[in-house]
Amino acid sequence: VMVPMEPRKPGCSVVENKDITPTKVKRLADAADACWNAILSHDLEAFATAYRSSFEAQTAIFPGMIAPTYIGHPEQDNSYIAETIDYYSAMNDVLAWKMPGAGGGGYLALVVKDAKEFVDKYPETIALHIRRE
Repeated sequence: VMVPMEPRKPGCSVVENKDITPTKVKRLADAADACWNAILSHDLEAFATAYRSSFEAQTAIFPGMIAPTYIGHPEQDNSYIAETIDYYSAMNDVLAWKMPGAGGGGYLALVVKDAKEFVDKYPETIALHIRRE
């Protein structure tokens, strides 16, 4: 399920204050492997755990994904990012979350127990459909 968020504002930098270390990169790679294995196993709980671990690994490397620096615009308020994550992550139906794309922004992607039920309950969200050929 996707949750639209405000787009990143002018001057946004999610790479300021980055902390790229071999340990953190390995943690991100391990989370990606765990996501893939959970998909192959059709294991929603394992996928949600790995998906959330992936987001936590990304934000450990790039804390600006949640609290970006606005170069030339230090007055920009970016609290909407953490507030959106806090709001949805506290819901019982939400198993995991992540901001897709290069550095995130614009959307929050949720892993939920039942997508149709969730979208019906929260009309601001968008159901995702994965197509395979």
